Amino acid sequence: MKRCNKLKKIELPDSVMSYIFSMLSLKDLVKTSALSKQWIREWGLRTDLNFDLYNMFDYNTIQDLPKSIPSLPIFQTFHFQSEFATRLDQFMLHYQGAVIHSIRLNFPLGEDDTDVIDRLISKAITKGVKRIELLFPIEIKDFDEYSVTGPIFPYKLSLTLLSGTDSLTYLHLYNCWLAKEPADFSGLKNLTTIVMDRLVEDYYTHMLSQLFSECLQIEDATFKNCKLKWPIKITGPKLRHLNIINCGFGVYSPKMIDIDALNLSSFEFSGINTKHISVMAPRLLNVFWNAAVREKNQYPFSTIAKLTHIENLAMIITPSQIEELTDELVRFQNLRQLELFIEGAYDPNMDYFWILDIAMASQHLHKFSLTVRNLQPEHSHMVGFKRQKREYAGFTHNNLKYVKFCGCVCSINVIALASHLLRNASSLEKMTFSSCDKFYIGVGGWTNDSDGCCGFEHNIIHEMLKDEVNEQCQLIIL
Repeated sequence: MKRCNKLKKIELPDSVMSYIFSMLSLKDLVKTSALSKQWIREWGLRTDLNFDLYNMFDYNTIQDLPKSIPSLPIFQTFHFQSEFATRLDQFMLHYQGAVIHSIRLNFPLGEDDTDVIDRLISKAITKGVKRIELLFPIEIKDFDEYSVTGPIFPYKLSLTLLSGTDSLTYLHLYNCWLAKEPADFSGLKNLTTIVMDRLVEDYYTHMLSQLFSECLQIEDATFKNCKLKWPIKITGPKLRHLNIINCGFGVYSPKMIDIDALNLSSFEFSGINTKHISVMAPRLLNVFWNAAVREKNQYPFSTIAKLTHIENLAMIITPSQIEELTDELVRFQNLRQLELFIEGAYDPNMDYFWILDIAMASQHLHKFSLTVRNLQPEHSHMVGFKRQKREYAGFTHNNLKYVKFCGCVCSINVIALASHLLRNASSLEKMTFSSCDKFYIGVGGWTNDSDGCCGFEHNIIHEMLKDEVNEQCQLIIL
C-alpha cells in the first residue's frame, strides 16, 4: 500500500471561519497571520476592538501578571506598559478593516504612550468609529494646581483629534487630562453620551462649557471625580440625564454651575465647594442630592428648594439638617417617591414624625424609604421596649403603598412612625424593615453595608407592629 505524505487542505465555510476568529483574543488573532497571510483580512471583520489585559496578555487583572522583581508587580517596572503599547500599535498598523464601530482601551497607559494612543484614535476616526472608551486605571496619589504625583503621568487628550468627526456618539474618558484647545474648536456634532471620570481640565481652559455649546446632541452626561476649576455653563436642547458627582477638590472646584436644559429629566449631584448651582429644567422629574457633603455650605438646600415640581427625590442628609430639610420638602406637592439617607452621630431619641409632615404635604407619594446609618456604633439605638401610641392629628394618606426602613431603625420613635403609617395610610401594601444600611451615592453606585447598626431586633419589631398590620398589607422583616 502506497503511503501518502501530502496533507489535504481543508476549506471551511466563511461563516465558520468568521465565527472562529470572532472568539479569538486580539493577541491570538495577530498570531494567525503567521499561519496564513490571507487571514490578515479576517482582522477587518472585528469592528469592536477591545484592548485590555485579557485580549493582549491573557490575564484578567493586574495582580495576575508575572513578576520580574520579588513582591513587585512587573507592570510597575514599565515592562508590561511598554509591551502593551507595542502590541497595540502593531495591531493597528496591520489592521485592514474598512470600518471600526468601537474601541475600548483599558490599561494603565500614560503620557509616555501619547503617540500610540493618538494613532489609535486617529485611525478609528478615519474609519467612522461611533464609540470610544479610553480607560487608564493608573494610580494617582495627589493633585495640586500644576502637577500630579504618581508612577505614571496621565495621558493628555487633545480634542483636536476628534475634530470634524460626525460618527462619534459615545465618549468615555477615565484618568485623562483634557488639553487646552483653540477657541475655534468644532467637532463631535453627533455626540449623544459623554462620561468623564477622574478627568483634569487644563488650568487655562473652559473646555466643558465649550463642549456643551458645540455638542447640541448630547442626551446623557456624567462627570465623576473630576478636577474642574472654572465655572461651568451646561446647555443642551436634548440633554436628558446629567450627573455631577464629587467634582470639587481644593483649587479644582467650579465656583458656579449653571444648567439650562429644557428636556432634562434626571439630575444627580454631590459636591462640596461649588457655591452657586442654578438649574433651569422645567421637565425635571428625578433628583439625587447629597446634602451631607455640603453641610458646611451656608445654603445646602438652596438649589433643591427651587425644584418643587420634581416627582422622585433621593437625598443624603445629616441629623442636623433635618429641620431645614422638612421646611423645604413640605412645599413639594408632586413627590411620588422619596428616599432619605441619614448619616451621622445617632440620636436614639430623635423624633421621626417630621416625615409625616412631608407625607401629608405630598399626597401623591407612592413609595417612601428611610435609611439610617450610625457613625457611632458604640451608642445603642434601642430605647426601651414599651411605648405609648402617639397620634398625628388629621394625618391620612391614600396613595402611599410601599414603605421601607433600613439600618439603625429599631428605635422606639421609628416604631412609632411605622405604627402610625400602618394605621393611617389606607393603601399601604408592604412595609419592610432591614438592617442593611447601604447608601446610594450617585451614578448607580452604593456604599458597602457597614457595622454601625449595633443590633437589629426582628422579634421586637414584629411583636410591636403585628397587631396593626391589616390583611391587605405585608410586614417584612429581613
